[in-house]
Amino acid sequence: MHIKVSKIVKLLLLFVALFAIGGCTGNNTTDPKVVAAINNLVDKMPTEVETDLVWPTLDSVYTDEFEAKFVSTNVNIISDEGEVNRGINDAVVTIKVGVVRSTSNTFYSKDVKVKVLALTNEMVFEAIELELDTTIPKTTTKDINFPTFEDFNAQVSYQSNNQDALTNDGVVTQFEEDVEVTLEVLVTYKAITKKYTYLITIAKHNGNDLPDDNDGLLKVHVIDVGQGDAILIELPNDQVLMIDAGKGLYGGQNSDKTIKNYLNDLGITTIDYLVISHPHSDHYEWVPMLLTNYTVKNIYFSAKTRTNTQYLNTIQAIKDAGLTIQVPKPGDYIFKFKDLALLTIANKSVSDVNASSLMVKLTYKNNSFMFTGDGGFGGDEAENRALASGLDLSADVLKVGHHGSGGSSSREFLAAVGAKYGLLTTTTNSGTGHPHETAMQRLKEARIDLYQTRDLGHIIVICDGENYQFNCIKDGKLIENVAPSDPWRD
Repeated sequence: MHIKVSKIVKLLLLFVALFAIGGCTGNNTTDPKVVAAINNLVDKMPTEVETDLVWPTLDSVYTDEFEAKFVSTNVNIISDEGEVNRGINDAVVTIKVGVVRSTSNTFYSKDVKVKVLALTNEMVFEAIELELDTTIPKTTTKDINFPTFEDFNAQVSYQSNNQDALTNDGVVTQFEEDVEVTLEVLVTYKAITKKYTYLITIAKHNGNDLPDDNDGLLKVHVIDVGQGDAILIELPNDQVLMIDAGKGLYGGQNSDKTIKNYLNDLGITTIDYLVISHPHSDHYEWVPMLLTNYTVKNIYFSAKTRTNTQYLNTIQAIKDAGLTIQVPKPGDYIFKFKDLALLTIANKSVSDVNASSLMVKLTYKNNSFMFTGDGGFGGDEAENRALASGLDLSADVLKVGHHGSGGSSSREFLAAVGAKYGLLTTTTNSGTGHPHETAMQRLKEARIDLYQTRDLGHIIVICDGENYQFNCIKDGKLIENVAPSDPWRD
C-alpha cells in the first residue's frame, strides 16, 4: 500500500510541475530554470493587440542560457516576426511563447492566446482609399489591374466614362493623342457606400519601337541578408531591376545597411524597376529605405494586400514618393526589349500571403531566371497556378521558393522549369528549419546545383546572353567561379 501511495504522489507532483509551466509544447520539462524563463516572457505578453507586436525580451538573468522564441499558429494574422494583420472581425491567435536552450537547441514553450482587434469602419475605408490612390495611375499606357478588396469583404465597382479608351475591367486602348478618362469607384462595406473619382490620362500610342539592349552583361546579385530576399539585377541596357528588399530574418540584422552599402558600392543611384513578390517583412521591409535613398522609377507589387502597420506605412511611403503601384497579371511583361524581358508568371491574391507571391521570369537572349518569392505548391499556390497558366516556365536558374521550405519546389514545378542552377536564400540556425530536407531531396533529384547565401555570402551571377559565371563575396573577399554549395548535377 505504501508503494502505491508513493507512485500516486509522484504522479501528482509531475502533474503539478507540468501545470506550472502552463502546458509546455514541443518538449515538456519540469526544469525550474526553463519554467522561470518562459514565464518571464509570458508575463510580458499582451492579451489584446491593434498594431504590430514587439516581442518581449528575456531579463538579463536568463540570456546567458536561453534565447526567446515565438511561433504563431496563424501567421496570416500574427506572423512569427510579430506583424499583425487586422481583419474585419476580432480574431484570437495562439502564440507559442518559449525559449531555446543554448546547450541543447531544444525549444520549450507555453501557449498564449492573443486577441487581435478588428478594424473599425473608418480604418477600413482609410486602407481602401490608400490602396486606390496608389494603384490607380494618373497616366498610363498599360492595362490597370483594379484592386478587388476581397480581404475586406467589400463590394467595389469601377465605371469609366470612356469605354473606348478604358473599360470597366481596366483594359486600355491607346490612340494617336492623349485621352482623358474619368473613373468613378464605388465601394460598399457594411452597408456604407463611398465614391472615389480619378482622372486618368491614357497616353498616346508611340509605335512599337523597342529600346536597344546595349548588348552588355546581365549581373544578378543575391544580397546576403540572412533568411530573406534582396536581389539586385544590373540589366545589359544599363537599367537596374530589384526584386524584393527584405530585412532578413534569423541572422539578418542590420540588413538595411547591408543592402544600402551593397548598392552604394556598385554606384547605384536609380532603381528603374522595383518588384515586390509579397508583403512579408523578409521581402519588403526596406522599401521605404529605398524610396528615401534612391530614385525609384517603377514599383510592382503582389496582388495581395494587408492591413498591418508595416504594410500601410509602406503604401503611404510609396504614395508620398509620387509612385503608382502596378499589379501585373500573369502573361504581362513588366518590361520587354529586343533581347531582354521580364514576364509575370503568377500573381493572385489568396488567403495565404506566401501563396500570393508574384513570380517573374527574366530572359536575356539565351539566359533565363525564374524568381518565385515564397510561392509553393498545394491548393491555390503560386507554383500550381504557374503550371496551369500555359506560360513557358523553362529557366536555367531558379530562385528556390520560400527559402527551401518543405511546401515549395514540387517535382512537377521543378520538371517544368528544368533549371540547372538554384539560388537559395538561407541562414544558419534558421528559426524555421529552412531549407527543409524534403525540398532539398527534390532539388537533388532534379540535379540542380545549389548556391546558398548561408554558405557563400553574396552571390553574383554574370551572364553574356549565353553563359553563366557564378561568383560570391564571402567575408568581404570576391571569389570568382565559385563551386556550388550542393553540386548535384552530373
